[in-house]
Amino acid sequence: MYFFKIEPLKQKLRDGTLTEREALPYYLLMLALMGLVPLPEEHVIHVPYVHQLFTTALSLLGLIYAFDQNGGRAGSNFLQKAILLGWVLGLRLIVCLFAIMFVAAGVFVFMEVPTEPNPQVVLVVECVFLFVFYLWLGKHLKDTHHVANPQPILGIPPLLPARTDAGR
Repeated sequence: MYFFKIEPLKQKLRDGTLTEREALPYYLLMLALMGLVPLPEEHVIHVPYVHQLFTTALSLLGLIYAFDQNGGRAGSNFLQKAILLGWVLGLRLIVCLFAIMFVAAGVFVFMEVPTEPNPQVVLVVECVFLFVFYLWLGKHLKDTHHVANPQPILGIPPLLPARTDAGR
């Protein structure tokens, strides 16, 4: 199982040599993490529905973009690739987010800035996180397919060029 190394995972996905047994831990860990996330109590929610609207819309657009980068209708194994690559990319982004939060907290303490949660800042951080995640996921999905004539569902061009073997 790969936690931070993505190239060997992409190679197995590209070659079709990843077994169902090797993919199972990714699914199980994803489900376990989803079960650990507590649902907020009704009286705790201070964020308006605009927050959910933005993050849901960004997630839907991100999934459509990732699907396109996987080859669209001509692509293969989208769910398996998206979940497995998404696990590694999500871990990488969470580590980066914690590092940024740690530095920001130190700066706030040093500057004596109040650290009360601000719903607008939370929304912006989540939207940036989702945007980077789906952009990165689309790039790595594009690296894993062998489609001669990809057929994107919306005709969205790639935002990042695919990595070539000649560049290594």
